[in-house]
Amino acid sequence: ADNYDSAANAADGMCKYTIRGCTNSSALNYNSRAAFDDGSCIFPSEGCISSLATNFDSLANVDDGSCVFGKPGCTDSNALNFNSEATEDDGSCVPYREGCTRPDASNYDSDATVNNNSTCRFEIPGCTDPNATNYRPSATEDDGTCRYQGCTDSRALNFDSSATVNDGQCDYGTPRCPDSNAINYFSDATADDGSCLYTGCTDSLAPNYNSLATVDDSSCAPYIAGCADSYAANYFSLADVNLPETCRYAGCTDSLSANFESRASFDD
Repeated sequence: ADNYDSAANAADGMCKYTIRGCTNSSALNYNSRAAFDDGSCIFPSEGCISSLATNFDSLANVDDGSCVFGKPGCTDSNALNFNSEATEDDGSCVPYREGCTRPDASNYDSDATVNNNSTCRFEIPGCTDPNATNYRPSATEDDGTCRYQGCTDSRALNFDSSATVNDGQCDYGTPRCPDSNAINYFSDATADDGSCLYTGCTDSLAPNYNSLATVDDSSCAPYIAGCADSYAANYFSLADVNLPETCRYAGCTDSLSANFESRASFDD
């Protein structure tokens, strides 16, 4: 209170209070009841007080009607949807891009915004190899369908690995004996038909036996065949060709005997 008495020990209801506030009548917050100015006066400051305006004045407290509100739109003059009245770019600009917009074209441009179908290219599938039987001159794109005629039989002399269609001209040559060592050699033979004949000794027991000979020429060297095992009962010392199946051995032939001899052919 303005009349506070520090010596008083009982309130008498006579306290007086001074109203503090803005005492300047020109201020926005002028208080006619205030008896003491507390320095809180706020004086008018004209300007745009709308925070949504492009010219918002944070220091202004009195709107002077000058607020300017932006107009969103595309502000890029090169864009298709340029808006000359727009004051704020809203990211809606559509760039100018000319191209082929037909999805069935080989050069279709999904990013094109301006149609120019005169640039579209349309491929013609087909065989583009002039050497193929189904060559298509108007084809612009090879579709892998080319066909080539030739001999497709790998057994033929003129087998063509690149041929896809057999032309029926496979050459199998003249199948005869092409080996000059054979007695039936045929000089014009182009293929071996397995008919080659070779002369020689065909007796497998003869010392000069020729395993390749197919025709015996009576050249077999004489030989004496017999049992050449000196332990055999019928050992033949003059035999130069051993015939083990003819050898006979003496021994115990009783399988229950302790001295049973399994190779004995007669009991001694």
